[in-house]
Amino acid sequence: MSDDRDSRVGRALYGHELFKSGRVGEWERVSSLAEAFDAGTRAVLGDLCQGRCLDVGAGPGTITRWLADNPRTTEVVAVDRDTHFLDNLDVQVVRTDLTADRWQPDEPFDLIHCRFVLMFLPQRRDVLKRLASWLRPGGVLVVADPRRMYLPVTGHQPFRVAYRALWEGLVSTLSADPGWGDHYPYQLHECGLVDVGVRVDVPPLVGAGPQARFWAGTFDQMSAHLIGSGLVDRQILDAADAQLRDPDFTDVGMGMSIAWGKRR
Repeated sequence: MSDDRDSRVGRALYGHELFKSGRVGEWERVSSLAEAFDAGTRAVLGDLCQGRCLDVGAGPGTITRWLADNPRTTEVVAVDRDTHFLDNLDVQVVRTDLTADRWQPDEPFDLIHCRFVLMFLPQRRDVLKRLASWLRPGGVLVVADPRRMYLPVTGHQPFRVAYRALWEGLVSTLSADPGWGDHYPYQLHECGLVDVGVRVDVPPLVGAGPQARFWAGTFDQMSAHLIGSGLVDRQILDAADAQLRDPDFTDVGMGMSIAWGKRR
C-alpha cells in the first residue's frame, strides 16, 4: 500500500521547479487535462452538487466555475497553492499550501472536490483526513487522481516508451505516487466515511486531442530531467511528440480513479 514516507524522498514540489503556472504553455497544458477529464468528473458531481462547495487544487478553475454556475450551490470556495488561473472567477479564492499551512474553513462543506492533487503532496494521507473532517454531516468528499495504465512496448512505439519513462520521472522528481488513487475506497473508509463509491474514467487518447496536448506539454516540461537521468533520449521524445500531434494517432492514455464517501 502507498506510504506517506515515500512522499518525502523527492527533490521538488509540483508548481515550483516543475509545472509553474507562469511558464509559457502551462495554461494550455492544464486546460487540456481538464478538457479530457471534466466530463467524467461532472458525471460524478452532478447528483452531489449542492449547498456549500470546496474545490481543492482548483487549477484552471473549470470545475470551480461549473460548481458556481450550478443553481443548487449556495457558495463555492476554491483553494490552491497557486491561484494564478483563478483571478477572474466570481468565487472565494484561498491561496494556501495544505501541506504547510493550517488553513481551516470557517464552516463545514456539503461537497468537497479534490482532483489530481493528493498523489503529488507530502503527507497526503493526513491531508485526506483533514478534508474529510471539513464535511458537515451528510456532506460528500470526492477525490480523484490519475490511474497509470500499464502500456507494454512492442516494436517502435515512442509514445509508450516516453509515457513509461515520464511516470518514473514523476516518482523520482516530485515523489508522486501513481498508485495512490487506486487505494481511495479503503482510504475513505479509514476516514470514517460511508456510502463509498468508485469509478474509473479512461477518456480516449487521440492525436491532437486534449489528452494528447496534455502529454505533449508534460513531456516538454519534463524533457531535461528525463534525458538527463537517462530514462529516455531526445530522439524518442521528438518521435512521441510527433505521434501526439498526428490526428491519425490513437492509443490508451491515462485514466482517472475517482471515489467518494459521505460523512455520517
